[in-house]
Amino acid sequence: MQPVKRLRKTWEKISLETFNQLEQFKNVSKNFANYRNALKTAMNEAENHRWQLDHIVIPFTSLVSQDVYFIKTRSKDYTTEGGINLQKYYAITKCIFEEFIECKQSNVCLFIEYQ
Repeated sequence: MQPVKRLRKTWEKISLETFNQLEQFKNVSKNFANYRNALKTAMNEAENHRWQLDHIVIPFTSLVSQDVYFIKTRSKDYTTEGGINLQKYYAITKCIFEEFIECKQSNVCLFIEYQ
């Protein structure tokens, strides 16, 4: 994420610890496992607090698009019997539902708001 690193004045306003935490979340190893775990934790916490309006859980859109693209290109459109592969479309729907529709406003935020 080189373009983001070029925002020097912005990065000067945050602590090194917060910057390192952000870099861990965007670590690509194991298909963004750190980010996916943090998002799952935030969404579970938000669900426990009945999605209160204090903070927002926002999924990383590029990763959702990557997941949907992977499912679309790696799964066959039709079953061996010639029918429509409903499991493929169910997987795409589940991915979009879990990442977007369930991400409602919540009172959970992993990062401090900076002015």
